[in-house]
Amino acid sequence: SCAPELLSNPDFIAPCSLPRSVKYDYPAWTAGIDVEITDGLFAYVKTSAASKAGGFNMRNGSAATPPFKPEKVRDVELGVKFSTSDNRLRINAAAFHSWQSEVQRNASDCITPPGALACTTTQFLRNSGDARVYGGELEISAVPWGGMLVSGNLALLDGKYVAGTFVEQQQFVPVAGANVSDCAAGTAAGSVRCSVVRSGEALPQMPKKQFGISVTQKLVTSVGELSIHANYAYIGRQNFGLFTADPRRPQAYRDAVAIANRINTISGYGLFNGRIALQIEDPNLELSVFGRNIGGKKYVTRAFADQLPTLGTAIDYIGDPFTWGIGATFRFGPKS
Repeated sequence: SCAPELLSNPDFIAPCSLPRSVKYDYPAWTAGIDVEITDGLFAYVKTSAASKAGGFNMRNGSAATPPFKPEKVRDVELGVKFSTSDNRLRINAAAFHSWQSEVQRNASDCITPPGALACTTTQFLRNSGDARVYGGELEISAVPWGGMLVSGNLALLDGKYVAGTFVEQQQFVPVAGANVSDCAAGTAAGSVRCSVVRSGEALPQMPKKQFGISVTQKLVTSVGELSIHANYAYIGRQNFGLFTADPRRPQAYRDAVAIANRINTISGYGLFNGRIALQIEDPNLELSVFGRNIGGKKYVTRAFADQLPTLGTAIDYIGDPFTWGIGATFRFGPKS
């Protein structure tokens, strides 16, 4: 391994060795029961388990972080599927509940490697407690008349960390007069290391509501088949990583964290798209025109604001504006 004085030297670029090893098992299984209640009604129940691999953090300063354990998920799902005898109406509905343990999340911290004189700001993977997630889905498709297909879907999702399972050690210099009797001494002068419960944070990247509707009408003309399609899709509010600061940190730090949490939370948005296509039989040619985000909705697809205010990093990923285009597809060979 590298000597502490080399780790703190920015000009040192020779490779270092960091021998570490760990062993994990990743059992996965699925079991279910299917029941055909009537000719058009089908029900099922299934349960499954899977894992996301564990490992080591390899970024600068990660020698001071422990390996992250596998994230394990178990779930139970119940559902029904219904269709009329002529298949003009189909309905699928499902509800599920999942148990997640050792949830893996990205974290930012100022890590002090063994023997180093100062901490190094870095990001790494860590296990962030256990979570419970539940929700339901509904899909409906109908053919009200010849050539018309109407379909819709709705997904509701919710979840939270299990109370007391997401606890983090934060190192900081407390405000004057703060009671830190429950904390240990930190590695930097005047700092302490305290346990902070973060189980009350909302789970990241979990929109509580999503829905969509689409309509397609096909018409036979003297030139070929004309297809007119339109759809609207909505995704609800979501966050991309929140942070809970110890209340004994300086007010400026806590204010910066509050701003970062607001930036990391984006509003829900809905987009309207459309497409018109003409399929010519001879030659086998399709001509089309399409529009995406018709109406020019301004929206953000993702956000990032680092929880460490010293970095001053804040990014919004802007969604695509109104886009339109034309297309032509020519198919060779015999028709299927």
